[in-house]
Amino acid sequence: MIRRAAFGLWLGLCAGAGPVAAAGWDDFQVIMWADQSPAQAQALKRLGVTALRVNGNRDATLTADAVAAQLAPIRATGLGVYVENIASDFYAPYHRFQPDHPGQPNWLFDQARARYRADPADRAALRREPSLSDPTWQSRIRARLASHVRAYGPYQPLYYSLADEAGIADLAAAWDFDFSRPGITAFRQAMQATYGSLERLNFQWDSNFATWEDVMPDTTPQAMARKSGNLSAWMDFRAWMDLAFAQALRLGTEAVHAGGPGALAAIEGVQVPGNGGYDYTLLPYSVDVMEGDEDGAGLAIARSLNPALITLTTTAASGPAELTRIWRSVLAGSKGLVLWDADASFIRTDGTLGPRGEALAPLLAELTGGLGAQLMAATPIADKVAILYSPPSQRLRWLLDRQAGGDAWRDAPNLSEAEAQDDHAYRRAFMRTSLALTHLGTQPRTLTPALIARGALRDSAVRLLILPQTLALSAREAEEIAAFATAGGMVVADVTPGQYDEHGHPRAASPLAAMLRRGKLSTLPAAMLEDPTATSPAAMTAASGLLTQARAKPDFRLLTLAGQPVRDVEMRVFRNGDVVQIALQRTPAAPGQPPLQGEERVELVVTPGTKIFDLRQRVGLEHNAKLVLSLPPDSPTLLAISPGPLPAPVISAVRTNLPPGATSDLTLALNGLPTVTVHVVHGELQDPDGAVQPGSAVNLRLSDTSASWAVQVPANAKPGRWTAVVTDMLTGAVARQGLEVQAPQ
Repeated sequence: MIRRAAFGLWLGLCAGAGPVAAAGWDDFQVIMWADQSPAQAQALKRLGVTALRVNGNRDATLTADAVAAQLAPIRATGLGVYVENIASDFYAPYHRFQPDHPGQPNWLFDQARARYRADPADRAALRREPSLSDPTWQSRIRARLASHVRAYGPYQPLYYSLADEAGIADLAAAWDFDFSRPGITAFRQAMQATYGSLERLNFQWDSNFATWEDVMPDTTPQAMARKSGNLSAWMDFRAWMDLAFAQALRLGTEAVHAGGPGALAAIEGVQVPGNGGYDYTLLPYSVDVMEGDEDGAGLAIARSLNPALITLTTTAASGPAELTRIWRSVLAGSKGLVLWDADASFIRTDGTLGPRGEALAPLLAELTGGLGAQLMAATPIADKVAILYSPPSQRLRWLLDRQAGGDAWRDAPNLSEAEAQDDHAYRRAFMRTSLALTHLGTQPRTLTPALIARGALRDSAVRLLILPQTLALSAREAEEIAAFATAGGMVVADVTPGQYDEHGHPRAASPLAAMLRRGKLSTLPAAMLEDPTATSPAAMTAASGLLTQARAKPDFRLLTLAGQPVRDVEMRVFRNGDVVQIALQRTPAAPGQPPLQGEERVELVVTPGTKIFDLRQRVGLEHNAKLVLSLPPDSPTLLAISPGPLPAPVISAVRTNLPPGATSDLTLALNGLPTVTVHVVHGELQDPDGAVQPGSAVNLRLSDTSASWAVQVPANAKPGRWTAVVTDMLTGAVARQGLEVQAPQ
């Protein structure tokens, strides 16, 4: 019997000490990527931008004086920093610019591909340089990261970026790395831990290796040519490389953590789930911060598995479609926005706003003005539905779908981009299911093979388990799924699950065959299978029927004015103490279709007597059993629903008569017992004419304890009554404290 230590052990090695929740990252961050002039930096500060990029140094010894000189112009503006691309030569060697090949970030990968095409027997083309398992390189990267944290630590960077657009090969390219000596040695050691004996490995792989030193995995062409259909020798190697990538990232994260308290490690430009190391059962535990796009479900899976993970998204465009995309990422869980401005279209060199800056300025003001912090203070409610995310099944689906094409997988014009954009059957199935549920107001939780094997289905409130394209199942997974069904849970699949074991060995029959015979395994409705978006009326009706049958209906329903389920609005539900926060956003138009126009009228079914607030308009809403709403085309409607009245903020001050330049320490509290975990209040100082003092804005968190706000009036303050104003982001309630500024003596 094969040891079950295999991938569970590897996951434990990678995830043993998960990333810490970011101390202090309790407000929405806006980060500028491009280099900035002093005028640009000052303008960005006024817009709510919090940090600028500074590049890490891979070529020279860092000194405190050099770092101080580098950061002096930025610190003069009051902006923070993050440190970029410290170790791209290790984490992204096949997607980085070479000094002698400008404009060709994947030049090195193209050379490896050309060499392999010329001689498929040349294993040297399959050696990753550097190997992720090379101890010399690992030691070098640890030392480099530690030196960066020591040098930059006094300035408290937002995070330290290990690499941008990292991967085993080029981004998410499928490639048979790593056949280097360190890589193969580490792989053989992992196989010994997995199988225990060479006899067991040979039995699983249908191989006849005489010694462990002889063990070599299958390349993709070899796996495709296997007449037995046993893909274990390829699957085990691909799984190992994904783990090697995640472990290497974890090594970097631990070096950053060791360098200073509160230091955070990041990777940017993360890819969709799939090849190139993007196994999201591992990545969420490897770094503290990820930047990427919400498409492809990778970030959604990562946040579901590790709620402490911080995710960011980047904007490089403007217009209604871009506003919609940014809002979707924020509501999905992004805690910051990176501004890409290579052409100064956001902000010109003289500090005036460019067209993109003009378009996005209101959104930035809203997100950094307390609303972003209030959204971040709530926790997504995981419903009674779970989706199995199965990397072994995704690997199998990828290979099986390409067998008929032979070497075509290797010869795409840009392999890395082709893989990222290839919506193969597994990815389509996972995304379609998630999208349908979100449009019904259901937020599914993600389960992994390891979590199911450890009993996650026994210890949760899950009533419905969906198995999209689940070709691979371990015996333990199958046992847990069968026990879940026996206990009354509902299991739905779109193909016969478990046609292969977790390593890729074909089975004569599915281990869930008995469930299928007894009617305990249902087939995903045809209406959902046939609709690529799963949001047609028939698909939505079918999905709603599944939820009803499984007794997993969401707590809130969104209806048309005719009383039918709304199918073109995504609904996300969060909890903040006793308060429920709901985000409603219309589904953007499909590519090639005209943008949405006008408002859409809908009804939200609510409990009579509750107090409902519009978080963006900061007003209370009248309602009975249904709340009628008008949803705009490109931005969300955000609601807070409380079972009763909410307390309001109050301000007190010991010192209210001040000379110019003096500071008054204000105390902020709530005038009643809090029923939410966090009230975010936005404070600002207004002069006697009612104008907001530049640089005075602050976001503070209130709960069952008070908060302090040190308000400083300017040295050239106009005499008269200045006012400290705080606004509650949940209810819109406002509190004021007057400050009398005396004339200079």
